[in-house]
Amino acid sequence: MMSFYMLMSVLCVFAPSIEILLLFRALQGIGASIVGISFRSILSDVFEGRDLAKAMSYTSMSYRVGPIIAPVIGGYLQVYFGWQSNFIFLAAYALLLLLLIIFSLPETHLEKIPFEAKTLLKRYWAILSNKTFTGASVCVGIQYGMLLVFNMVAPFFLQDVLGYSPITYGHIAFIVGVFAFCGILVNRLLLQRYSHLSLTAIGIYGIVFFSGVYAFVSWLSPTSLWAFITPIFLILLSTGLMVSNMLSHAMSLIPRGKGTASALQSITLILTSIILTYFGSFLKTQSSLPFSLFYLALALVMLGIYRFLFVEKSPN
Repeated sequence: MMSFYMLMSVLCVFAPSIEILLLFRALQGIGASIVGISFRSILSDVFEGRDLAKAMSYTSMSYRVGPIIAPVIGGYLQVYFGWQSNFIFLAAYALLLLLLIIFSLPETHLEKIPFEAKTLLKRYWAILSNKTFTGASVCVGIQYGMLLVFNMVAPFFLQDVLGYSPITYGHIAFIVGVFAFCGILVNRLLLQRYSHLSLTAIGIYGIVFFSGVYAFVSWLSPTSLWAFITPIFLILLSTGLMVSNMLSHAMSLIPRGKGTASALQSITLILTSIILTYFGSFLKTQSSLPFSLFYLALALVMLGIYRFLFVEKSPN
């Protein structure tokens, strides 16, 4: 699928209309999602327990920092070389990853299981009926959706309302990405002394608290640059304490079929983020208040899921 992703990236460069470009982008997204699911499955094949939590931390860095740091590169490419250069860059990057996969990545799933639709559906149901697993997947999907909605709203608010250039937005997005990266690093260090469940709780309540602060600050100053971006830094710092810990704990509850569980986890995450980005597309960008209220609502939903679907079945 990495080859498919690379091909779609090249075709985007030569798209004759916006409709065809959107089609190629959709196919490009399918290729990227399948690759992402496969790599999560590889982690589950290779690591267990605390080692899996640490490995998930590194994976979370790429998932969370990637959508943030990309505008830095994309902003410069668009300004100096045109929008097509972004897809040329993605195709070249995909080619590099493809070569690494071919020459450096061995097969990790050695147990061959015959495909039976009925058995597969039963396995899906058994995994999804685990409330902690499903709750964790949805919570992480909400967190990832919050990040994607920021990427949707921020360019229009910063460029159309506040008058900044795409390059300036890229710089701001880079700083946001640094905070997201720091959240994962802090979690990685704290795992040496504290349990992943304790860190998950701190992260969840931190997201709710800073989202509340965000709404209040945006109410006081709805068109201020710093009121718009500063709380985002603290929210992303908090998410670093819950994402990988939630995912690894959920995976530890599935004794068999780690690859299937990983795939379902990724599908749930992606579907949740798709739903949130759809609703986020209706947000007005004339002030930061609607965006901050949207964040607060998502944080409260996440807290409810955590309390009733995750904590309920998590061991003390």
